[in-house]
Amino acid sequence: MGRILPEVACQNPQTDSTISQFFRRFELHRILNACGIRKEKGLSAFDIVLCLISMVFTNKSIPVLEKEGNLPCGKSSLFRFLDNPRFCWRKVILQFALKILFLFMKPAAGKKKKLFEVLIVDDTLYPRKRSCSGLR
Repeated sequence: MGRILPEVACQNPQTDSTISQFFRRFELHRILNACGIRKEKGLSAFDIVLCLISMVFTNKSIPVLEKEGNLPCGKSSLFRFLDNPRFCWRKVILQFALKILFLFMKPAAGKKKKLFEVLIVDDTLYPRKRSCSGLR
């Protein structure tokens, strides 16, 4: 039986397809499932996470998308999903980062030449309109 609800991020085709392809390639849905982030009904956890991530790239907030009618579910559903105390978001981020790291580092390690493998983490602060940037 097919899914009743279509896969919807935040209904912006240009960014949604690119974001969806990226997270499908790195199997975010499997990582979410392995970390215990699941939903019983409605949109899948993967679809909700895609919606939340696409908001970052479109520079829109939940109330703005709700006003435009582009939210795939209610805003209270999104907030309940984010506030669930059983979801370990740090574990998801760590597992996802490891997946990306190993997929990119494998080809470099397999070459005959010895290459220096380096991971650079940039923690530069940058202002965002939707964050508490005025508290610096």
